[in-house]
Amino acid sequence: MSHKVDIAMVVPGLPFDGTTIKTKSLGGSETAGYYMALELARRGHRVTMFTNGQPGMYDGVCYQPLSAWQQYGTMHPHDIAIVQRVPELFSHRLNSKLNI
Repeated sequence: MSHKVDIAMVVPGLPFDGTTIKTKSLGGSETAGYYMALELARRGHRVTMFTNGQPGMYDGVCYQPLSAWQQYGTMHPHDIAIVQRVPELFSHRLNSKLNI
């Protein structure tokens, strides 16, 4: 894909970051979010992941605290917002072009 997009992902639930899967088991939703973010970053997209885990940059994915989502989602322009499990996180108008 030649067109690169800015993707924000929100994966609440079990705490994880880019190193967790290498050291312990994760739930299915967290594992799916982790691998989706990893593959999107490998394809050159800018991926910001909001979780209950440790903030930092891991394998091209920027992990942020879940508590930072509302401000980021409403203030920072991004192409795609992907939110798992908690549809209430869409209750504020997001600054994204596509919400999933």
